[in-house]
Order: sequence, then structure tokens, then C-alpha cells
Amino acid sequence: MSVYFALILGFAGALWWFNHQRQQRLNADLGQRRLAELLIVAAGAQSGSAKQAAAEQLAQIARGGADRRVRLTHAVLLVRSTAPPETYACVLELSRGL
Repeated sequence: MSVYFALILGFAGALWWFNHQRQQRLNADLGQRRLAELLIVAAGAQSGSAKQAAAEQLAQIARGGADRRVRLTHAVLLVRSTAPPETYACVLELSRGL
């Protein structure tokens, strides 16, 4: 029984380490920061060109569906840490449509 417990703890630790490493890579990625900036601009813009630019940046930096979701979520979290709550709410709504 203690072997199973140790395996479960090891697996949980490996998941935590992988997630932490991924967050560090995303924090250092300039394309990710650019995506966050484009989301802020697109949330305040009335035209579709800003939204199109954000979608193109996301398509450029994301490899697949899961990577796309991870990068979009991380960009929204970057916006949350820097933007006012009203802007964050607009960006969050926009991200659900991308």
C-alpha cells in the first residue's frame, strides 16, 4: 500500500514540475506577451481587425488545439495581472470567442 502511495505522490510531483516548467517557458516567451497585448487592444476595439490580429498571433505561436488553449489561458492570466478589472472582463469574454 505504501508503494502505491509513493507512486501517486511521485506522479503528482511530476505533474506539478511539468506545469511549473511550462509556466516558466510561457512567461519568457515574447510571442505570448504580444498575444496578451493584442487581446487588450482587441477588447477595447470596435473593429474586427484587432481581433483578427490576436487570432493570427495565436495561430502563429500555437501548434495545436491543446497548446492553443494553454497559450490563450496564459495570455488572459497575464492580462489579469496587469489590466484593470473592466479590461480583464472584456478580454475574458473575447477569449471565449477565439
